Formats: sequence, structure tokens, C-alpha cells
Amino acid sequence: MKDKATDAAFLARIDRLKYRIAFGNMVFLLFGTILLLGLVGVFADLRPGTWLKYFDLDREYTVPTLFSGGLLLAAAWESFRAASSRRLDAWAFALAALFFEMGFDELLMIHERIEQAVGVDWQILYLPVMAFAGIGWLFLFAQLPDRWQKRLWAAGAGAWAASQLLEAAEWGWGAESEIPLAGYLYLVPVEELLEMSGSSFFLLALLHLNGSCSVSRN
Repeated sequence: MKDKATDAAFLARIDRLKYRIAFGNMVFLLFGTILLLGLVGVFADLRPGTWLKYFDLDREYTVPTLFSGGLLLAAAWESFRAASSRRLDAWAFALAALFFEMGFDELLMIHERIEQAVGVDWQILYLPVMAFAGIGWLFLFAQLPDRWQKRLWAAGAGAWAASQLLEAAEWGWGAESEIPLAGYLYLVPVEELLEMSGSSFFLLALLHLNGSCSVSRN
């Protein structure tokens, strides 16, 4: 019996080690991709009109846009899984729907179209949605059982908040300016990379919670 208990403990440690390696690989993959997209985006600004335009961080329907939208859709799926498995309460369903909308918004330029149709800065129009997201974020933060999950969840909110402040600054803080402010070309890459980083932090927190990095945590 003692040998069996020792073997079980050893196998459990091996399983935890495998999970940590898998999770670390996911972190490296996500942020390595973000860094790569940022570097290629800089070259795209230096060589406009070439094939690098598909990596321009200030254009729509590009590789960075697809990656950013994909991160949000993946976060939506993991949030749905967390709610379905009752690791988190019904607020996770609401956040899943929000991540889903954000993902398709990123891919299809929904908020830009709404802004053009209404003539009001989209960030002002989306304030109720942002408030709802903040409430959901707080409820889920309180439910996360692991300190690293909480740190990742907080980092996601911080990165997204910073990105939206930068976007507001770029266009005159909601003043409906048709001309971007000075420094726009320098702020946009930072804003876009912060959005990707924020989505990655949310996704990683949910992956950690769900034990979804290829190796079971059980």
C-alpha cells in the first residue's frame, strides 16, 4: 500500500510538471507571436505598399486582426467551458458572449461601422457594455481559486484598459476628431499589442482554470 501511495504521488508530480511545461509553452507561443507581429508591423510601416501591408497593425482584415479576433473567440470558448463545468458561475456565460462579440467585432469592424452610421465615437456608445464587462470581471475575479489565475485576470483587464485609453487619446478623447492626434503612428502599434496581450492574459487565466493545455491537471 505504501509503495502504491508513493507511486501515485510520483505520478501526480510528473503530471503537474507536464502541465506546467505545456502551460509555459502556451505562454511562449502567445507572447512570441505578439512580439513577432509587432516587429513585422514596424517593418510594414517602413515599407508601405508591399506584401507587408497584410501585417500592418493599423489596417483591418490583416494577420494581426485575425490573430487578435482569434484570441477573443478562444477566450469565449474557455469562458463557456468554465461556466458549463461550474468552475465559474453564470457570469462566465455572460463574459463568453461578450468575448464572442468582441472577437467578431475585431474581425468584421462592427464598432467602426456603428460609429460611422451614428456619428458618435464608438467608445462612448460602448460605455454601458464596458460597465457590464467590468462588473462581470469583478465577480469572476472573486471566484478564481488560484493566485496566478487572479494575476492573469488582472493583467488582462489592465492591458485592455490601457489600450482603450490610448485609443481615446489618439482621437481626441471622444471629441469626434476626424484627424488623429500627434503621435498616432507611434501609439497605434502599442494599443494593438496591448489588446492582444490583454486577450492572451484572459485566455491564459481561463486555460489554467480549465486545465486545457494538452495535459490534464487531475
